[in-house]
Amino acid sequence: MNLFSSVPENFFSILASKNKDIYALALDVLYQSLQNDEMTIRKEDFIRPLRDNAAELVMRFDFEGEEDDLDSFINASLPSKAAFICRRLEETGWIDIEIDPESFEEQIALPSYSIQFITLIHEIISDSESQYTSLVHSTYSELKLEDEERDEFMYATLLRVYENTRKLRTELVTLGHSIRIFQHRLGQVFSTNKVLSDYFDDYKTRISDRLYHPLKTFDSISKFKRHITNILQHWLRNEDVRKQLVAQSLIYTRHKDKREAEADIIEKINYISDMYEQLDAMVDEIDLKHSEYTKASATKILYFNNTDKTIKGN
Repeated sequence: MNLFSSVPENFFSILASKNKDIYALALDVLYQSLQNDEMTIRKEDFIRPLRDNAAELVMRFDFEGEEDDLDSFINASLPSKAAFICRRLEETGWIDIEIDPESFEEQIALPSYSIQFITLIHEIISDSESQYTSLVHSTYSELKLEDEERDEFMYATLLRVYENTRKLRTELVTLGHSIRIFQHRLGQVFSTNKVLSDYFDDYKTRISDRLYHPLKTFDSISKFKRHITNILQHWLRNEDVRKQLVAQSLIYTRHKDKREAEADIIEKINYISDMYEQLDAMVDEIDLKHSEYTKASATKILYFNNTDKTIKGN
């Protein structure tokens, strides 16, 4: 499917304009409204935070390239600029404006694709603040509890474990690429302070401590892998458990018959078991990359200190 058959062609134009920082802030305000469980977002309630909390940034809004008729906006006030931002979001398809038939107030509705992009933007903005999600331990805990109780939520648990395993694989791939990015940047750094800053302020804080360290300690794949696969293989071998999973699957899915449902369950269990074997190997590769980057950073610092004997260099 073509991306622009789902989103308007000028959808991303606001993020490529000279006012992109202001638009990004406006989108984050919309995200906060979603997090406040606002099924109905009044237009005035959206514009108010732009006026009250980001007045200085909004006042720097540059209309050139944004509006054909610039004369009416040369001396635009803060409310006018905030309202214009809202209008541009509507024109580019990020929001829809509707009128409440009873109060006649303007209300904001967000298309599903817009919510997805707004959420992604917020996650990127808050990357350094986001907390580690313990996917491995939570997978083991859920499976262990379900294996003991074997209630009507067994299939739902299997689905969560399956999705968590896919998410874990994506996070490991992301971690590996992140380390490679820092390795590449190291070759473009030519001062001791910059190497130290990149390693301790960025890499150690955002990558090593937040993502790498948990995988080597409390959320270790090698620690929980065998327990996870043992429970899943037991479910496969136990005919009663398989029948229970199939019965629940037929309720919650569109499988045509028991055979199709059972095949899907077996496929998911085998995927999880096989993936945990692969993930363990991926962690070994990440270990190597982490060690190489740490060693290369230390080597480069020693090199700079040995070659630059000036007071400034030291």
